[in-house]
Amino acid sequence: VVGSFQNIWLLQLILYAFRGILFLIDAMANRFRTEISNIIKKIFPSWEIPAYNIKVIRERNSGRICFKLDEVPLNIKSIEVENGLSSDFCKAKLTPEKNSLSCEVVVDKKWIVRHLLEELEDKLFQDSRLFSVIEKQRVVIDYSSPNIAKPFHVGHLRSSIIGNFLKKLLETVGHQTVGLNYLGDWGTQFGILKHGLDQKWIPFDDIQSSPIRKLFEIYVKANIQAKEDPVFMEKSLEKFRFLENGDENTVKDWSIIKDYTVAELQRIYARLNIKFDVYDWESMYGRKRIQSIVDLLTSKGLLTPSPEGKLIYKFKERPITLVKSDGTTLYLTRDIAAALDRRERFQADCFLYVVDNAQSDHFQALFSIMKDVKMEGATHMKHVKFGRIQGMSTRKGNVVFLDDVLDEAKERMAQQRKRSVSKKNLFSSIISGVANNHVCNYYF
Repeated sequence: VVGSFQNIWLLQLILYAFRGILFLIDAMANRFRTEISNIIKKIFPSWEIPAYNIKVIRERNSGRICFKLDEVPLNIKSIEVENGLSSDFCKAKLTPEKNSLSCEVVVDKKWIVRHLLEELEDKLFQDSRLFSVIEKQRVVIDYSSPNIAKPFHVGHLRSSIIGNFLKKLLETVGHQTVGLNYLGDWGTQFGILKHGLDQKWIPFDDIQSSPIRKLFEIYVKANIQAKEDPVFMEKSLEKFRFLENGDENTVKDWSIIKDYTVAELQRIYARLNIKFDVYDWESMYGRKRIQSIVDLLTSKGLLTPSPEGKLIYKFKERPITLVKSDGTTLYLTRDIAAALDRRERFQADCFLYVVDNAQSDHFQALFSIMKDVKMEGATHMKHVKFGRIQGMSTRKGNVVFLDDVLDEAKERMAQQRKRSVSKKNLFSSIISGVANNHVCNYYF
């Protein structure tokens, strides 16, 4: 995480979080002493044992914790009690020694977790002086951000989990956050899908029965054909131009597909207990808004027209196209418009993009452009990168759908435990398999 943010305030956050954990451990140790004192009093009611006199002398494996009780009354030193001390908290064994009483305790780990969570009040960290030195900021976090008409697959999971975790972490220490899901509903990919839809490979009634899966089948088939047939590809590009120009039939199909997608995503996010404050669409940054961006970049001398009619931005001596020769926009161009819009809407201090490391060059170019236009907050735009899942391609249809993974995980856990699995247990199993070594690529 430190490598992702590269900011001193995050290092401070981790250090103060560590201090907070030590504070909680100390609080739980006091709770242990009190519980042990109460247990012993059940056997020896006349013996007053101040909790602070119970000292931890060593730890053992398997949850065994040893304490030593000094200043033991004489009549108790000759008594040995085995397996007679128990409560919801622990089972204990008392053994007299020369001048003390040894107490070996086997603690119930579930009890520890439950009572530790009870110690964590909602505003523990916000009200604590441990975090008062951190300057509070407003942070926009862009995470998950799948494309329309495609099932949510495991390749989207890391961004969703990491982004949701960062949002909760930052909120815990008092920062204001905006969790933003930026849905891809624009560009050549929609043109390919729309042209495939117009081929009527799948009857409309069949599409309605399982819209996202059927639309995905159409997209995969159309993408293969677009690669093999230049005429099919040209028609697909034309369909996207129709959308940009507001063609009624194209816009109607596009709106229906968006509705299908939102319904499917909300169902999946509910299973994962992942929430967003804002849903944005790539289509919010269409031709009209892009023109203002082009005018801004041109006025600052950042764009150069190419002989083919493209508008080029030079990044590290490498030409990057921002507007095609036919006037259509690119993903980077729309990201520029989105960044300026987010700064204006949210007045944020920091902007985080939780996207896999394959997009590193894209974000380096974006951040460079935002610094060139002197957008306020441009120096605090960060790419929180993570390893992508290898061997998956939506265009080729080589994906594992998250719904299938969740269903199988639930079934396996149900078989093992012979009872239904809660969402929290299911979520934990997904995190353990996906969130480790987050900067590394891996095969699912």
